[in-house]
Amino acid sequence: MELPLRMTLETLRERVHAVEPAALLVEPRILRRVIRLDRRLPGLGLSVPHRKTYTIERDRLLVFVDRAELDLLPGADLPRHVILLATPEDEALDAWEPQRLLQHYARLLFHAGVHAELDEHLHHASDPEDLGQQRRKQIGAIEFAEIRSVLLKDDYLFPTPSDLETYIEFVAVYLELRYFAPRQVPLYFPAIRDWDAIDRLVSRDIDHARLFAQLRLTEDETSQDETAREEFSSQLGPPQLGRPELTLVEFRRFQARAERAAAVGNSIKSAILHTRAANRAPVGYAEETHLAACQELRRFAKRLQQILEQTKEETNTWYEVLSPLLAPAAEGFWSSEARLLYDLQKVCVEHERGVYRLDLIDWIRTRGKRPLRRPLPLLRETLVSRHLRTALRRVASARLTPPERERLSHQLEQIVAQVEQRSRDHLRPVIVQVLDEVGLTPQNVPEEVARRKLIEELLDRVVERSYLSMADVRDALSKNDLKLPDVLSVRDLWAGDRLLRADKKLDHELDGVYRRGAMYQRWPQTLSSLAFGTSFGRFLTRHIVLPFGGAYLTLAFLLYVVHFFQGHHHHQPDLLVPDPEPVVASVAAQETVEKATPTVINAVTSKPPAPHHAPHTDVGGSELSSWEFYGAVFLVGLWMYLLIHRPGFRAWNLAVLHQSYRTGRQ
Repeated sequence: MELPLRMTLETLRERVHAVEPAALLVEPRILRRVIRLDRRLPGLGLSVPHRKTYTIERDRLLVFVDRAELDLLPGADLPRHVILLATPEDEALDAWEPQRLLQHYARLLFHAGVHAELDEHLHHASDPEDLGQQRRKQIGAIEFAEIRSVLLKDDYLFPTPSDLETYIEFVAVYLELRYFAPRQVPLYFPAIRDWDAIDRLVSRDIDHARLFAQLRLTEDETSQDETAREEFSSQLGPPQLGRPELTLVEFRRFQARAERAAAVGNSIKSAILHTRAANRAPVGYAEETHLAACQELRRFAKRLQQILEQTKEETNTWYEVLSPLLAPAAEGFWSSEARLLYDLQKVCVEHERGVYRLDLIDWIRTRGKRPLRRPLPLLRETLVSRHLRTALRRVASARLTPPERERLSHQLEQIVAQVEQRSRDHLRPVIVQVLDEVGLTPQNVPEEVARRKLIEELLDRVVERSYLSMADVRDALSKNDLKLPDVLSVRDLWAGDRLLRADKKLDHELDGVYRRGAMYQRWPQTLSSLAFGTSFGRFLTRHIVLPFGGAYLTLAFLLYVVHFFQGHHHHQPDLLVPDPEPVVASVAAQETVEKATPTVINAVTSKPPAPHHAPHTDVGGSELSSWEFYGAVFLVGLWMYLLIHRPGFRAWNLAVLHQSYRTGRQ
């Protein structure tokens, strides 16, 4: 069939409907709304997974949208399962050639068709969950984990996908790439090596050759793809394929933007803009702008070499491992390759510009002794390490060949190890000095080993998160054999124990890296030192507070629960006031006063005083006085005391529980 010179939306609808009557072209906002409501996604739905295609049952679709929004005729009927495709943007209709537009929608339709057929076939299996686990094992645990990670990052999967949902989406993406972009298959899922086994597994679940022949919109989809640069389905908006070349004026504007970016030190943006201009340059201009992109990348590689303190020979190495990222980074908006390059550029920015803190409150508190704007050199090193680790994590999703990916990963792993070791060497003496100053010094060989372990654990936290907090120091000490000494005087209590003093000193010495504990962390630490940092406090805690306090709280909780289930929601049992006893002397004195001044007493006591009632607690219709309650607290507390301090008593209780359990089972 001869194609028109310009494809209209109605012509595209007719072409798609002729091939698949269940397919509907709807506006992107309507498709996003359907996905958000059908999947119950939170938020406004401005960005949803799987935003280009979606399969849904007819009855559910008509709950979310009106027939008018689907551009259906009043008497038109819909099949039981409907395929929704997002309509192209107006600029895509104007800029794309009809052949390219049909090829793009053939790709979307084939992806959705695979979804529809697998949903119908696999979700109605006898045990879909078991089937998903079988497919995961057949593909391989590592390979399947990478598949899930890639599909989640590219917004193909919805949150918390099951194994079966991951497998279905993988098959749809794999078959789409296999038929429309075969060269991208090994790059998209680099962990998979045996693609023949994958093809045999997929062929058992779906007849993809028949489906591809059934859903073809043009006669030469695959040949067209081989002659043009391929797009990825995860790319937002129209692909870069088929975009018209720039005019000379537009080309010069691209170059001017790239030069302005280079002038302010944004080498990555300049290189990406030059690459985009080269892809659409007028005839005869592509080579010069491609060379400009290479020069910017070499300049950036030299900056990295100087900052990371490497030899000059490493400049060529950086250029060689980063060059393959330029072409995919120039495609789409904020691609994984572009983010990787920008992460590396952040390393240069942090080192060249430095990191500073503007602290007006601290400047006023110290009366100008600490500068208003002070540099944070230690924080700069930790941020450099974090940016390098982030770049290393992005290598797995970069569109590179396996040798290119392996070489880039090796280069980054070496640099990350060197930078982290350098950061450790700078931070370790500072932490050691602080521990010495506050008195956390070892007294024997085991404590010396424990302190070294403590320091290395703190350094691990800094390398992992780029900062350290009071909670990290406290937790490391609690797991360590290096213990805090007792609080010996009121001065020690007021100044804080050695943990609090270390917290204050680390905040000063590791400025920017250490985050001092907040007041709600420091005050409980001070109060807890009374209970655990003094001999009397430890005795009181172990022998009084834990056994008898625990018994009181346990029984009080049980009484409140019983009252709640008896319907006394607003009644609180009085457990704190003991039974009042009549005092004969006070009553006799009161009678004497009444006989002496009857008029005054009658005037004052015109309302009879309320009688005193002994507080009680109703449990099951009986009355439990406070003295009985405290007697129960004493007995339960004594039982808990023996559990804590008498190993033989603990063993006897365990034996009784075990015997009771065995008797109950019998």
